[in-house]
Amino acid sequence: MTPTNTPTSACCPVCGTQFPYRSNKVYCSAGCRDLAKKRKARAKTPANAANSTERHRVQLEKFDLASRLAESLYTTPPARRLGFMQELIRGAREGEAPKVREVLTCPVFLFPDRDRTALFIRGCPDAYKTIAEAANAYCRTFWGASVIDVVKGLTPEPETGEVFEMSLAA
Repeated sequence: MTPTNTPTSACCPVCGTQFPYRSNKVYCSAGCRDLAKKRKARAKTPANAANSTERHRVQLEKFDLASRLAESLYTTPPARRLGFMQELIRGAREGEAPKVREVLTCPVFLFPDRDRTALFIRGCPDAYKTIAEAANAYCRTFWGASVIDVVKGLTPEPETGEVFEMSLAA
């Protein structure tokens, strides 16, 4: 005689999927079981710069690159800054500079907290933009799109304005 109060289905605590009840089964699949295990481990030791020396090193390199790029932009003569920005974005867009792409699309640099003066060249958020903000302004002006869309190739190249004479001889 089977007990009448035994459930017929169970709910996976990870994804919420209903699955046939079994007394020794908690998750609907091995994937959900692994995900729950990873989440539990991540709760104990988060993978961030405070707990991982590797993450900390990568983060320091990114901040250093952003600082050096902003310094290069603002020490470049004003007449050459558009060319500097054009080359910077071209390299990031074509995959030649993946770390520059990371810096230009990083939300910390793109939408900086003005109280974090270390993000700005010479510590002046009122006088200078971060390199990502400057690149975003450039892209909005010349591409009509955000730096994220431009760098990731989601926006077509803008027209150059050059006029080419076409030969009528066919």
